[in-house]
Amino acid sequence: MELTDTANRPAKRGRPGYDQETVLRIAVEAFNEYGYDATSMGKLADRLGISKSA
Repeated sequence: MELTDTANRPAKRGRPGYDQETVLRIAVEAFNEYGYDATSMGKLADRLGISKSA
């Protein structure tokens, strides 16, 4: 198992994640811009830089 130099934890693979507060802030901004009913998962995924299935 590969370890990081600073934390003695396994190194993360793939894209960095978002914490809950950041995801909620981005979602609220999208809801305010497009309206709740018009905000799709695609629009949220685009803003987060992830795929819809993620």
